[in-house]
Amino acid sequence: MSHFKLIGGGACPEQYDVMLEGKRVGYLRLRHGEFRADVFSETNDDGDIKVVYEGSPRGEGSFEDEERHFYLQAAVMAIKLYIETRQIRGDSEPLYEISES
Repeated sequence: MSHFKLIGGGACPEQYDVMLEGKRVGYLRLRHGEFRADVFSETNDDGDIKVVYEGSPRGEGSFEDEERHFYLQAAVMAIKLYIETRQIRGDSEPLYEISES
């Protein structure tokens, strides 16, 4: 799996689209002191937005400098884990091949 790319930033709210291999797989948003990471219907089974991470940073509409990396890293890790778990359940092509010898 390649690296995730975050597009966005700004303040009030601080928000990012989460891209993987050119496809939008998630959304991060900090507003009113509540931060969350969502995955979209293309990524999850129920065809709706699914919250995979929530946090309560000190920043109200944008992160304080010393907390940004922690929360962005945790959110991206939660999205990555969700996608990988989905793949393990068999919703995508196997990453392996079985041979007799």
